[in-house]
Amino acid sequence: MLPKTRVIRKPVVSDPICIRGWEDRNERITASAIAVVTDSESYLFDATPHFPDQTYRLSRQAPHAPLSGIFLTHAHIGHYTGLVHLGREVMGAQAMPVYAMPRMKTFLEDNGPWSQLVTLENIDIKPITAGSSVGLPEVRVTPFLVPHRDENC
Repeated sequence: MLPKTRVIRKPVVSDPICIRGWEDRNERITASAIAVVTDSESYLFDATPHFPDQTYRLSRQAPHAPLSGIFLTHAHIGHYTGLVHLGREVMGAQAMPVYAMPRMKTFLEDNGPWSQLVTLENIDIKPITAGSSVGLPEVRVTPFLVPHRDENC
């Protein structure tokens, strides 16, 4: 049997495209997230590691529509880690609605540091189920299951 080999990636900061982003904030590429903006509210789909930048841009582009909730699409680490910014050490959010499917809801409630967000009521997890629409003031969201590496949640 051959020994396993490790592929070591070049550190991101040395990549020419990344250096441009470090030197000029306008050149930065962030993780993708989508926002739905209505006449009076906005909702983010996923809370990426770039949550602070994304919520800032959202507040600048839609000052009339404050962030009213976050929908988590699934449990890949880049889709929910931005929630940490809602904690008392950063934003100190109060009962920010976080919409999550059953397994994701349980994951957040049972695992730190996410469970602390629940305990301190920084987030208020709103359970959603596949095929059942969530009625928001000006839009409806219908979650559905996608066979996409669901080993986490």
